[in-house]
Amino acid sequence: MNIEVITVGPLAENCIILSGKENKCIIFDPGADEGKIDKFLDENSLIPVKIINTHGHYDHIGAIKYFQDKYSISFYLHKKDEFLIKSDILSSIFGMISIKKPKIDEYLEDGMIIDFNGSPIKVLYTPGHTQGGVCFYIEDAGAVITGDTLFHLAVGRTDFPGGNHEQLILSIKNKLLNLPDETKVYPGHDQSTTIGFEKENNPYLK
Repeated sequence: MNIEVITVGPLAENCIILSGKENKCIIFDPGADEGKIDKFLDENSLIPVKIINTHGHYDHIGAIKYFQDKYSISFYLHKKDEFLIKSDILSSIFGMISIKKPKIDEYLEDGMIIDFNGSPIKVLYTPGHTQGGVCFYIEDAGAVITGDTLFHLAVGRTDFPGGNHEQLILSIKNKLLNLPDETKVYPGHDQSTTIGFEKENNPYLK
């Protein structure tokens, strides 16, 4: 499997492309700039089969409807973040224009396994940044996609509706820090890191 990060939108959000056999791929968190993402797919002859999101904040959902319509594929999100998809509250706070609202086709649940070309993607429920926040552990790739839960030397902010700092820290410690130290972390913003590095160096986890 291959993992690529495409940084999109005014908040430099990381859209993550997981690709495998037969040029199939999953798009995680397509937040904006559908043309930029589409160009990458075309240049690499990739065919999206699913759209899966870590959470429902507006900077992570802006291009979902485009890919739903173009490829007739399903969109996955945790039910507790459904209200964020339907609301413009955060986009209005940051002065962003309203985005096209995607339809949620399937709800994510803690421990759910999503099959991708015979490799399991495990859903880890990690509320705190939002109440429907999840991460995705891909053991065969030695990677975890953390959205805005865990960053390089930082954690997600919790001052938005549904945020809870204590809950976020517990989610990280209980669901992420017990992954192998060498697990590569692909966050929703900024650079990649590893579980081991964050365990030893992240000041929010001391």
